[in-house]
Amino acid sequence: MVVLFAYCGYEGLGIEYLSAVLKAAGHETYLLYHPRLFDQREGFPTSKSLARVFDQKQLLRRQVKDFRPDLVAFSVVAADYLWACKTAQMIKEWIEVPIVFGNIYPTAIPETVIEKDFVDYIVVGEGEYALLELVESIKNRDNQHSIKNVWFKKDGKIIANPPRPLIHDLDSLPFPDRDLFRRVGRPFDIGIMALGRRGCKNACPYCSNSVRRRIYFGDSYLDNPHYLHRRSVDNFIRELKEAKQKYDFKLIRINDDDLAENEPWLEEFGRKYKKEIGVPYKCFVNPESVNENTIRHLKESGCGEVQMGVQSLNPRIRNDILRRHHTNHQISQAIGLLRESGIPFLVDNLLGIPGETEEDFVNIARFYLQNPGGYINAYWLHYFAGHDIVEIARDQGAITEKNIIDLKISPFAGTNIVRPDIHPRKMMRYQSLIGLLNYFPPFIVRYVIKYKIYRFFPSFNFLTLFRFVFKFKRYAHDVFPDPRDVYELIGLRRRDEYLYHLVRKLKSFFSWGWLRGNRKS
Repeated sequence: MVVLFAYCGYEGLGIEYLSAVLKAAGHETYLLYHPRLFDQREGFPTSKSLARVFDQKQLLRRQVKDFRPDLVAFSVVAADYLWACKTAQMIKEWIEVPIVFGNIYPTAIPETVIEKDFVDYIVVGEGEYALLELVESIKNRDNQHSIKNVWFKKDGKIIANPPRPLIHDLDSLPFPDRDLFRRVGRPFDIGIMALGRRGCKNACPYCSNSVRRRIYFGDSYLDNPHYLHRRSVDNFIRELKEAKQKYDFKLIRINDDDLAENEPWLEEFGRKYKKEIGVPYKCFVNPESVNENTIRHLKESGCGEVQMGVQSLNPRIRNDILRRHHTNHQISQAIGLLRESGIPFLVDNLLGIPGETEEDFVNIARFYLQNPGGYINAYWLHYFAGHDIVEIARDQGAITEKNIIDLKISPFAGTNIVRPDIHPRKMMRYQSLIGLLNYFPPFIVRYVIKYKIYRFFPSFNFLTLFRFVFKFKRYAHDVFPDPRDVYELIGLRRRDEYLYHLVRKLKSFFSWGWLRGNRKS
């Protein structure tokens, strides 16, 4: 069986695991990759005109016919759902082939996705063995419609199978198939992504973890302790060691939701990582997990950057709405420890949470004036269909029923719902105010707050634009490279991707066969 993965985002670790499981069972896998240049990808410049110029429809069509797949699999998040639908429709016109959608978007609203004419199956939850069973069923033509985690269409009816148990022994999985993306070309050669565990102890209502928890544990999903699964340190180190020998990477982004959550595991990992790997890595932590011991383990292991989720500095909102139970004191203490350690770090904050006021936005800036040291991210809260935050926001009147419908029709365009009680221009000015902390000395920011100069800021985040275009230098820990360029996209940096595909596009005007990709030989 030949399985073709269709994908348009950054390096997909989930796809690499799926590919590895399929290959271990004797199947062939290939990647149909679309960079979607200038085409509605968050954090990138967008232009309909330039998107048409850089459209790769003909390339995709040629590759689909060259690969001759027996199944096409789409890994779908909300931001890429409309692209996936459009591409799946085109593939159905080009060849007769079954199509399966998986990942968090079909998992969150399976009833909506399975109704699409061009979607034959969907996989909810963990996909490794569900997809393998589906591929085996198609290969053997035995029409098995009882595969757990898989939804089918049969005689005009939808068969929704229950979820299978979570994979408890993560060490039993083969290592991710990183060759899948590296065959695409240079943009994926910078570093690797890795995962030491699955799940998170939190159940934030805006996060995919709450969706997966609900699927597997029903009404007890908020408190069920069996959602979190770790790999053994030895298994994780062995994967990274083999990858280092093969790819000679310079950076690692470890995607665990909280690498420091289990202190004994972190201590063992740090000791062996420094000895066996010795490459700078980025990780994510929770303020509750940051203490003198965990910081020491991170420091001694050679951690190059830490990203910490704060999300809200209003205790009521943080506890009652976001289900995050750390305190402002813990946040302050964690920032202090990270600052003293010398490890470059970022802190994440959400703007536009139901119940937040304009004073809350200003208080974010005030808090980080008192607790300096890291790069401060201020993101908009995005609403995704099927996530708990949608129901919470509706109950509080922050979004409408029409907004909820729009999330399913146009999921990415509708995710950034502006609060009805705060004008969009004000929201952007507060985001720019918080961003000032990354580029200017504290006394300037204090002056801006005291005299409310932010009221006269442009109605867009001009600092982000300056940084993207002019490589604006940060005020905080300038000795370390800009984290958004180094670790955030790891194997696919923003500017590098655009320049890489721009050059290849220009070459097409002077020679034939441009962008041949990873065509099947």
